[in-house]
Amino acid sequence: MPENALTTQGVDVQPVVVGGDIGAYSLARAFHEAYGIRTVVVSRLAGWVVGTSSIIDNVRCEDPFDARVLAPVLQRIADEHPGKPLLLLGSADSTVKAVIEARDEIGLDERYLAPYVSRETFAAATEKQNFTRLCQKLGVDHPGTVVVDLADEVDDALEIPFEFPVIAKPAEVSDWKRVSFEGQSKVHTVGSREELMTLLRTIRGAGYRCSIIVQDRIPGDDQHMRILTVYCDADSRVRFASWGRTLLEEHAP
Repeated sequence: MPENALTTQGVDVQPVVVGGDIGAYSLARAFHEAYGIRTVVVSRLAGWVVGTSSIIDNVRCEDPFDARVLAPVLQRIADEHPGKPLLLLGSADSTVKAVIEARDEIGLDERYLAPYVSRETFAAATEKQNFTRLCQKLGVDHPGTVVVDLADEVDDALEIPFEFPVIAKPAEVSDWKRVSFEGQSKVHTVGSREELMTLLRTIRGAGYRCSIIVQDRIPGDDQHMRILTVYCDADSRVRFASWGRTLLEEHAP
């Protein structure tokens, strides 16, 4: 146990985190530093971030972004930890979404506590097309945005009311991770209308049927970005906040 760890007396909970990224490791490290306890991390691959950690018990799941695949894995974990409350967390929006769907639509062992809002509230705040609408409604400054629904064929008459280059990115990250095509990126910088139309058709041809967010590009590298994270209580009051400067974004798809 770390020297600065708080006493574990009275801490009778098993953290379970869905996601194999640095966010999952950060949560596990926080639990270990505070309480000296190990965390079960559910991930598709045993990557170096979670697969080699001495404070993590890594459990593989074929598709942790799909609630129907995730739920049986979570039940198995519950069976292996009898008598303990299970604190269930996601390490990113896509895994939090899967946790919420598993909790509300499939049902989990009653010992699981997943401290998240409803699916509808989560979608309103995190899905990029809804976030844009909220910004417009509330008068919050945001880049010019066009939402392209790839459920239908790409319209040749698609209008982009701002100059190129533009940014194109998926609205649904979990669905994005299920498709693959040459040149796929987390965020695409597109230099011309012709390039955009080709990209949209390539994405749809790969099987992605959700929305693509096309935005006016704001110049500058990753270090021009800032991140504000707030924790709100059940009455929507901000209890604490963290402000940071981005050094390097994750650019992998």
